[in-house]
Amino acid sequence: MDGVSNIRYRETVKEIAERLLNSSGVIVSSHIEPDGDSIGCMVAMWRALRAKGINSYLIWEGEIPNRLKFVIENCEITKEEPRDYDTAIVLDSGDLNRLQPAFRNMLKNCRVVINIDHHKSNSMFGDINLVDVESSSAAEMALDLIEELGVELSFDIALPLYVGLITDTGNFSYANTNRKSHLTAIRLISVGVDPYIIHKVLNENKDIKFILLLGDALKSIKLKMGGKIAVIRITSKMLDDNKFDPREVNGFIEYARAVKGIDVAVLLREEDNKVKVSMRSKGKVDVNKIAMALGGGGHEKAAGCEVEGDIDSVERTILNHLEELMGSYK
Repeated sequence: MDGVSNIRYRETVKEIAERLLNSSGVIVSSHIEPDGDSIGCMVAMWRALRAKGINSYLIWEGEIPNRLKFVIENCEITKEEPRDYDTAIVLDSGDLNRLQPAFRNMLKNCRVVINIDHHKSNSMFGDINLVDVESSSAAEMALDLIEELGVELSFDIALPLYVGLITDTGNFSYANTNRKSHLTAIRLISVGVDPYIIHKVLNENKDIKFILLLGDALKSIKLKMGGKIAVIRITSKMLDDNKFDPREVNGFIEYARAVKGIDVAVLLREEDNKVKVSMRSKGKVDVNKIAMALGGGGHEKAAGCEVEGDIDSVERTILNHLEELMGSYK
């Protein structure tokens, strides 16, 4: 972030803090199909607002993946519309269509909608937009706001932020990891977060069904476009055979991404009459362009979308887009 951008970022953080301190009530939520960053930053923000004495509500009506339920323990989740609120904080969501319908309807009653996100595809839907594509995670940005509010960083706030940080940086291994990411981690660890314990809970606690499904998926990996693309599939049959909840699928694309010599990894997950597509770029290919063209979004190096059709036709569509895009770089 250059000097001018950093000044603008800090000014926006300060403006948001002032709005929150003068609000009558704040509703907080994030995107559907939650991940560690979305859950982590909304829990931390809700706890920070409560600690500051600000009337706040954590709005959530969907399921939470089992692996992440520990993050939301001891939270008061509000499923019905509160009476006293005038401000909304939307975290880690690129556009309004990624929000739960009930929360999206509540935004109509807000004087101020605050949009805090790090996705390149963000539609700038807020009245105040704090969008920084150089931030590794929404959790990293949430910590900046929490500290601007003057909230003392506690373990209960730091733990969900750390989960968000390591989720979106791939345990500090992705290209979005930077100096600020590590400084944020140091800040969170300083109040008692134990990286090894978090790692064990997230990565050494798998159901055997997960491992068996992973085995089936790994057998599906194929190289395309002369070895530049690795495609991994999770079909409905695989999910049925292993009696596995698709909401618990995570991390499979990293095995395709690990293949030597590829530029892009693609995960295709079949669900009803549509396919959920995740893409990871290891080089200069901006996969966000493809995701946005197909109604999705994300980052230059990591993006996704949902495409109607069977898994074979969707794979052809993705490969055609990739071939065209990669050809433009020559």
